[in-house]
Amino acid sequence: MPFSQRSTVRPGRRADREGPRATGKFRLAVRDPEKFTVDGRDGLGRGNITTSLEYPYNAMPEVFSAKSAAMHQHPRACAFDNERASLYGWQDRVRDPSLTVLLVLQVFLLFVALPLAAVGVPIAEPVAWLVLLVALTFVVVLSRRGVAIVTILLGLAAVAASGLYPGERFFSTFALRGQWSSVTASVLNHGGFILAFSALTWVVAHALYAPGCVTVHRLQGAVVVYLSLATIFANAFSLVWELIPGAYSNLASAAPGPSEFATMFYFSLATLTTTGYGDIVPLNPFARSLASFESVIGPFYLAITVARLVTLWLRMA
Repeated sequence: MPFSQRSTVRPGRRADREGPRATGKFRLAVRDPEKFTVDGRDGLGRGNITTSLEYPYNAMPEVFSAKSAAMHQHPRACAFDNERASLYGWQDRVRDPSLTVLLVLQVFLLFVALPLAAVGVPIAEPVAWLVLLVALTFVVVLSRRGVAIVTILLGLAAVAASGLYPGERFFSTFALRGQWSSVTASVLNHGGFILAFSALTWVVAHALYAPGCVTVHRLQGAVVVYLSLATIFANAFSLVWELIPGAYSNLASAAPGPSEFATMFYFSLATLTTTGYGDIVPLNPFARSLASFESVIGPFYLAITVARLVTLWLRMA
């Protein structure tokens, strides 16, 4: 009997009994009978291979043989794909533990190094910068999102530019009554931090809300996002304070430095948690708008995060 006759299914028999299994998706993966020789061997020398729909499991080697042929034709592309797959696998393995590392770095930066720098400890400010760079570098290495990486790099570049050219040394050509350079430096400094921490928040929030198991690392990631929101608003409050003197009550004119940021971080965290001690009150409309927006974001973030984590926990159970 010719090979093509053996590899067909007679209507009304097995195809009718098995329904779509015999006549559906397996039909697309079956080898073409014309690829075989008269004695039943294919081009790779494999003998006695039937292409009948009664044996759908023989469709899989055809897929692997096509993939192998593509790998032989493009070895560099396949090597690149393998390296990228191994990198993604490593990122998936260390994604949750990295949230714990980020939390430790952030807590040390905001609650240890920053107060020490505010009171004038000489070594505290370089240590704070080092911890910040390590945390942001960690996020860049673990992130798969090019937009987040570019945003962090742009933010760091803006902060570096504000520190390299203070005063009127660089901006004297564009000076407006001698104040343009200081305004530009303030915008670059705080705007750069806002960009960098916004990208950090985006990356960590993606890992926090992604499908998967609810672990201690995810809970720690939620704290990282919460503190990052307070840091973003602290930079916005500092920018308003530097550009608009008298924007807050009970505060003298802003003096850019760790002391100023420590004060605004305290005010930002009190606003985010809706504590409201009352020692610092926003007077300027822009400052009041920022404070109102932050006081709304704080409770909403907690509610959304708890709802998401509970949903993931129920799916786990």
